[in-house]
Amino acid sequence: MTDAAILAALRASVGKPDALELLARLELWLSQAPVSRSRNELSELLDRWGDALIHIDADDVRHLKVQLQESCELTSHASARDHDERGGQEN
Repeated sequence: MTDAAILAALRASVGKPDALELLARLELWLSQAPVSRSRNELSELLDRWGDALIHIDADDVRHLKVQLQESCELTSHASARDHDERGGQEN
């Protein structure tokens, strides 16, 4: 994830153990091989994380979720491209 997106997500999650746990699960999702990741799982994790952000304005939560999703997708595309390039070299 980009530094700005993860820092914003962490700031919003401070004092909210459920949100911190779900943010860690997002990081775990990113660490998995690109072929084993599910977009549905990403959406579910982001929704659950957003729901765990109690006492935060709904518009702010939506903005944070969009930032995280875009960051995850960028990271995911880069990882998939790297995976494809390495696989292509082995053939």
